[in-house]
Amino acid sequence: MKSLAEKRIADYFVKNKITYLYEEEARRKVLWVLSEKISSPDFYLPDYNVYVEYWGLVDADKKQKRNEYVRTMKWKLAQYHKANIKVISLYPSNLVNLDRIFRTKFKAVTGFDLPNSRVPFDTGGFCIRCGTRIRKDVNHPYCFKDYQKWKEYSNEEYQERNGICHICGKPNNSSMKKPVCIDCFRQNRNLFTHTHA
Repeated sequence: MKSLAEKRIADYFVKNKITYLYEEEARRKVLWVLSEKISSPDFYLPDYNVYVEYWGLVDADKKQKRNEYVRTMKWKLAQYHKANIKVISLYPSNLVNLDRIFRTKFKAVTGFDLPNSRVPFDTGGFCIRCGTRIRKDVNHPYCFKDYQKWKEYSNEEYQERNGICHICGKPNNSSMKKPVCIDCFRQNRNLFTHTHA
């Protein structure tokens, strides 16, 4: 790490079991087979396809240095936006309450709550598209990556081709609206906040 602040952010990721890569290149597509480097943000979270930039010099003492840094920061953010790259920006003032602020920014950028590693949860569920073991939650029956794909159209009634039941993992015509097979629905009616099956 190049600074104590970056080490603090990295320690936060480790403590919360968030996989990260340090200074992984952010690239934009030039042609369908070519890409070019934009920059190397401080952190990349591969499980969520999100970059994290720590803008440590936005409040530098020297005005000229601060202005140049802010100009570079704005250019990078514009490049990320053009390339449709998700990025979470952190600033020195954010380190005071890093957990709360990071979780808020994470949800704003991804549309998804960051799992709380300190609170045990039931991993007895399956992603209804790929079958990955996930938190059992009938209102969120996709793994993060498949949820991002589903969200492009947000059709609650779309039945997954080769879908599986969110609870038992058996083949099922699962959808966001009806994520479980009829047997699991009957045995777990208490889990549903709206009508399924």
